[in-house]
Amino acid sequence: MVILSICDNIDILKILRIVKIAITIIKIVVPILLILSCMIDVVKTVSSNDVDINGKLLKNWISKGVAALLVFLIPTFINLLADLGNADTNEISKCINNSTTEKIDSLITEQAQKYLDVSKKL
Repeated sequence: MVILSICDNIDILKILRIVKIAITIIKIVVPILLILSCMIDVVKTVSSNDVDINGKLLKNWISKGVAALLVFLIPTFINLLADLGNADTNEISKCINNSTTEKIDSLITEQAQKYLDVSKKL
């Protein structure tokens, strides 16, 4: 009987690949949307010529800028903390980093070869 690690399970690697893609999309799209929102606020402020709005706009820019930076950097901080927490072996981080289409295809090929070898012995 062969005991597989979590990184050898093809279904889990496929799910981790989807999660990795979703995180990457969120890291890119959310900051862009926040920056576009800031640009729209600037256009509204310039067109209104109101002095009171400028103070509100600056506070709004700062909060959206910090939010964009945090959304972009949170996955990096999480990976850093996970690596620091278990420096010797961090299997889940390795699985997430290795959850590529090529790795999944190679695992399918390896498992198929193992099953063929077992069937030949019978």
